[in-house]
Amino acid sequence: MSVVQGLVKFNTPTDRTVDKLHIFTVQGHPEFTEPIVSKVVDARSKSGAMDAATTEDAIRRKDWRNDGYVVASVIWKMLGVV
Repeated sequence: MSVVQGLVKFNTPTDRTVDKLHIFTVQGHPEFTEPIVSKVVDARSKSGAMDAATTEDAIRRKDWRNDGYVVASVIWKMLGVV
């Protein structure tokens, strides 16, 4: 299964002029469920590929349903849109 996620930022809530739209799309990975992520984090931590702080952060967030808003905000800032 393939999932494509998209973000659209309008110039203003009422101005939806095409040349002022910002659109960003990504292909998500729905297969990364909590059990899979936990195993990946555990393996990378044990191998030394992830440091303790990153591992602790991943474990803290493993049950979050979606932190996509945070990711989207950072992406928009990187692209200079926000």
